[in-house]
Formats: sequence, C-alpha cells, structure tokens
Amino acid sequence: MRIASAIAFGLFVLAAAVQLNDPDPLIWVVAYLIAASTALAAFFGAVSAPAAAGLAAVYAGAAWQVFPQGEEGASLGLSQIAMASLGIEEMRESLGLGICAAWMVILAGHAGLGRAASAAHVLLIGAFAMSCAARAPARSYPVAEDVVSVPSSVESRIVPRTRVATDLQNPRGMLPRSAGELLVSVAGTGNTDHPGSGALLLLADRDGDGAYDDRRVLLDGQLSRNIIDIVRRDEVFGMAGIAQGGGLTLVSLAYFGGPSTIYRVDGEDVVEWSRVFGNINDLDYDSTRDAWVGVSSSSDEIVRLQPGRGSQRILKVPPLPEGQDPVPGYLRHDPASDELLVTLFSGSTEGEEGGEGIELLAGAGGIVRVDPETGDLQWVVTGLTAPTDLEVGPDGRLYVLEFCSHFEDPLDGRDEMWKGPSHGGFRRFSGRLLAIERDSGDVTVVADGLDGPTNLALDGRDLYIAQGMGTPGRPIPGPDGTVALTGFIDKIQLPAAPGGD
Repeated sequence: MRIASAIAFGLFVLAAAVQLNDPDPLIWVVAYLIAASTALAAFFGAVSAPAAAGLAAVYAGAAWQVFPQGEEGASLGLSQIAMASLGIEEMRESLGLGICAAWMVILAGHAGLGRAASAAHVLLIGAFAMSCAARAPARSYPVAEDVVSVPSSVESRIVPRTRVATDLQNPRGMLPRSAGELLVSVAGTGNTDHPGSGALLLLADRDGDGAYDDRRVLLDGQLSRNIIDIVRRDEVFGMAGIAQGGGLTLVSLAYFGGPSTIYRVDGEDVVEWSRVFGNINDLDYDSTRDAWVGVSSSSDEIVRLQPGRGSQRILKVPPLPEGQDPVPGYLRHDPASDELLVTLFSGSTEGEEGGEGIELLAGAGGIVRVDPETGDLQWVVTGLTAPTDLEVGPDGRLYVLEFCSHFEDPLDGRDEMWKGPSHGGFRRFSGRLLAIERDSGDVTVVADGLDGPTNLALDGRDLYIAQGMGTPGRPIPGPDGTVALTGFIDKIQLPAAPGGD
C-alpha cells in the first residue's frame, strides 16, 4: 500500500499542477491536493477509515453534481475528452472527482480506525468546501433598475447603409485602422475537405471611393469548422473577434471543439499571444483594470485572458430562467457602469448539442451586466432574439445585432445544403440592428433585412456590420428569390440622438 500511496501522491500533485491553466483553478487545485495529502498520509499510515470513507462520499457527490445530466451526459464518450464544450468540460471534471472518490474508497478499505487526519488536511478540506461554494453560479438573474425590455413591436428609423466589402468567407471581427484600412477576420468555409480556410485580412480603400477592394492576407491557413453535424444549423466557426487596447491588438481563433488561439497583431505581423480553453468567440480590453476579457460560447464562461497562460474564470453563466443554454457570445467593457456588457444568445433547453435545431425561443435572449471583480450579473436588456454583437455609441446608446427573427429549415447533413434553397436553421435576411436608449428605454430599429449579422465595429459615428454566416455559395432564400450565400460588410452612419445634432 505504501508504493501505491507514493504513486498516487505523485499523480495527484501533477493533476493539481495541470489545473493551474484551468479557467477556474482554485477548486480543482485544492481538490487534487486533498487527494495528494491523503496519499501522503497513507504512506505514513496516518489515515483513518471513517475519514477516507467520508471523503469518498464528498467526492462522489461532487462528481455526480458536476456530471452533465440527461441525454447530453449519456451521449458523451471518452473519445470526446479533448473537445472544448460545456458538456465535455463537465465530464472531465466529474471524471477527476470520481478518481479521487475511488482512491478514498481504496484507502477506507486499508486504513485503520485509530488515526485522525492532520490539521493541514482539515484545512485543505475546508478550503475545498469554500471554493465549491464560491464556484457555484447564481441560479437567478437579478434585474437592474434601469433594465430595458424590448417590446415585440419596435419603431423603425432605418438609416442608409453602404456595401463596403463583398465575397468574404464568413467575415467576423473588424477593426478600423488609419489610412482607410479595415482589419477583418474571416472564419472560412467550414469545409471538411479544406479545414484551413480561415484568415486575417487587411482591407483598404486606397482610392477613397468607399469600397475596401484592396486586400492583403496577414494570416492564413487557420482552422474552420461547420458544426452542422452537432446543431443541425449551417454555422461556421473559426477566426472571430478583434479588439484593441492597452497598446495591443488581439484577434481570436475560436475553433469549435478545440482550444482557442489568441493572436497579437503588430502592424502586419501576427504572432501567438496565448492559448485558451473554450470557444473564445469575442474579446475586449477593460481599460479600468488593464485587463483583457473574453467570452467562451462553448463553455458558457466569461474569462480574463492572460498572455501565454490561458485564462481565469470570472463567471460561468447559469442557465436562463426558462432552462435554455445562455450562450454568451459577445462582450464590451461599458464605460458608463465600468462593468462588462455580455450578450446572451439563448440556446436550446436540450443543451448546445441537443434538440432538433429549432428550439431557440424568440425574445429569450438579452444583455447582462457583469461585475468583473465579483462575477455578479444582472439583466440590463431583455426580450432580444438571438443577439450577437453590441457596441456602445459615443452618446452612450447601445447598438445590438439580432441574428435572425426565428429559426427554420434545420438540416440533417451537409448534403442537404445543396439540394435547393434552404434557410439552414436561421431565417435568412431577417436580422436587424437595434438602437437602445438606456435612460429612456426607447428602442428603435436602425437597420433591417440583415443576413446573419455577427459582428460590429465602431469608428466614430461609422458602424460596420459583418454578415453572411454559413456555407459560401450554397443556395438560400433571398429577398427577391434564390441567391448564393456570401459574406459581406455594410457600413452605416449612426443617427443623432433625439434632440442632438
């Protein structure tokens, strides 16, 4: 038993060290250190059977609580252990706790009755209990006093928009730069035969005619994935958010099913800045705290991004009040509240990988305000349908994209996309851009008929809108008949605030 205890001690210490890169390290480091301390105590014959049995029960209960329940949990296999989704993360956590429980059972069977745990052991167990309590997410969503509820019927004040770039393969993050330049990430085609189709482009309007028709590739060969086989919707992931702050420009590769890579852009040079667990779909710079933050839509997390050291969890967003997966998609640091504004897309009650692809509910999404110090959250905008990106205008108004009006035509496979025009899970050309007055609660539509809009970029009063989520070239229902799906960028000029210039 002494040899087994020595081996277990080394393995549990190693497991604790590995957890330092976890988005939420404290609870897991402490959990494995407790297991390591019991192994060390067992090596010296200082573990009692009742203590080991009690710890076995605690670990087993925690493992059961963490393990994804229902059909999602039953469908997960060890072959998926490396996938970066919420269910897989929870399964790994549960497996680790289960191993700890099994070790305690072994010790209980070999330990005597007369030895008590050490004081250090008791302190570790107490720390484990406190970290469990601290990690438990809120089960309700408090509502801010200034919450804005978007009505089912919204007044339209449509402003003109101009097409500034076309023929892009799933454009996502954008960053306006000087001299008429626009940095754009493209997620790629999602084609399984060519997974490295994602890229970072530098578009430029050299002749000043408003069209960004000069293109340079700064980074190519980036992973691109269509998750139609998981969600039954034509949905492509790859290169994603771009943001600037603190002397840095960062862009994320949010490859679904694997860790995200965060790149730093220096002029036209692109280098890796960090590797982060989960699907970091968007990121932003918190100027008050001199910190980079991001959202993982696959693990429902808001995290602090760290150069070369992964991330640290701020909050694991709980399910929405009606049981839907919250799916945090985009975030912005809010200068008005000094907190983070996060859009919740609202997913299926069957989990991210469950259901038929059409369970998402109209009006179930919204925007929450998150305190990056405490992880506290509260609703600030409710009643949104599938909100994607948001921006805070120079006058304090919120501008938020709604991806589509409803969900239809789910697909059973990739071949179905080419049998004829299909919405492919999302109602095409039904997206819109809302302007929200936080003081008065007034909501207006300033752009409609958008096709799968995903990202916004603000440059003064110019607002860029990236559109065209899905498989390039496939036939889709357009406003005036069948069209080929393509990615493009429109630009609008923000309307003046009521009573303004």
